[in-house]
Amino acid sequence: MAERKCALVTGSVTGMGRAMILRLARDGFDTVINYHRQERAEGARQLIREVQAMGTGAIAVQADVSQSTDCDRLVQEATDAFGRIDVLVNNAGITNLTPMQQMTDEDFHRVMATNAYGTFYMMRSAVPIMKRQRSGSIINISSVGGLYGAPWSIGYAASKGAVISMTKTAAKELAISKIRVNAIAPGGCKTCIIEMGEKQLQAQLKYVTMGRLGLPEEMAGAVSFLASEDASYITGHVLEVSGGVMM
Repeated sequence: MAERKCALVTGSVTGMGRAMILRLARDGFDTVINYHRQERAEGARQLIREVQAMGTGAIAVQADVSQSTDCDRLVQEATDAFGRIDVLVNNAGITNLTPMQQMTDEDFHRVMATNAYGTFYMMRSAVPIMKRQRSGSIINISSVGGLYGAPWSIGYAASKGAVISMTKTAAKELAISKIRVNAIAPGGCKTCIIEMGEKQLQAQLKYVTMGRLGLPEEMAGAVSFLASEDASYITGHVLEVSGGVMM
């Protein structure tokens, strides 16, 4: 029997990350769930039970992706459990809706540390595993804010723009090792209401051609595609999943 593949998704107990874990498990992957705050631990245990009910393996690892040592440990625990990492989804991220002149140094650094540095740290930690396998797919979660900018979100937009630049650079560097690197740029998603507020998200709808917010499952479907053999000739691409923002 062929060895089952493994997918690691950061920030994956709630929202889009949770939907990604469930979709990848349905696709037959063993999965590594990640969370940062202790209050997510029970949610992680529940998600493990849901995944195992599908017939695939799962572990959960508490780690802060803004810390490089935590990223190294997360990758090590994943490989200890499953022996490989075939898909890495850098989904963990935070927002900070603050006008530029009111954003403190600490707020800006915190957003960059999680969204941009965390993506870099995780890629750096996982790539040696993928190089040994001579295969791998890295999927970085950016945002339409990283493509077009967004008011009151200078730190967030900067961090997600950095994710796109890192994606394209890593794709060029790692193609020789048969590692594909792509990004997804979601638009407004229903799970973002908690972070951004209903009023702010509804205001965005006038820029969305399809006139609605995205669903976590729709973002997970894009991840499933980029992780699959159907995307074997795609690298360095930014897939916008936004309902037609700025079209």
